[in-house]
Amino acid sequence: MPVRARCPHCSALFEGPAESVGREVTCKQCERPFTIEQTSDAASAERPPDDLMECPYCAETIKARAKKCRFCGERLDTSDVAADSPPPPVVVVPAYAAPPIRSSSDDAINVIIPYRNAPALVSYYLGIFSILPIVGTFMGITAVILGIMGLRKASQNPQARGKVHAWVGIITGFVFGFVWIALLLLASLF
Repeated sequence: MPVRARCPHCSALFEGPAESVGREVTCKQCERPFTIEQTSDAASAERPPDDLMECPYCAETIKARAKKCRFCGERLDTSDVAADSPPPPVVVVPAYAAPPIRSSSDDAINVIIPYRNAPALVSYYLGIFSILPIVGTFMGITAVILGIMGLRKASQNPQARGKVHAWVGIITGFVFGFVWIALLLLASLF
């Protein structure tokens, strides 16, 4: 005949062979050791002890004097609630409703260097370096194209930022790129 006993720590029901009476076993729920004692009434192991109750929110067995359920986290203090009133409904917030966690240092760096908007960032540097003679022509034209792409990306995704970098790339690329083209054309004429 199998032996039934309750864990004295968490009140989980233990079922084992008759040879386990008097032996120390480990509870599968709380993983704490306890000794199985001989019970005269098999039904006493079936029901929870008097100092336990069922949580009205999640139906788990908890201590009767508990102020908060250890399973669902709901407060059980009913001093301000009528005894016959039903428990308040549990509000479940979907996981997608939580905003992403961002650090303030990440935002500060993204304002200075818009690493999420690569076309705007590359346009900025190409526009600045388009001041160099000869190669500045190609850098300036590329800066204008990438600056327009960076503006589009910043408009579609505001978190990417980089509008200022894109505009600097467009303006400097246009000015220096076309200045070098004009100077090359003038030099070829004379």
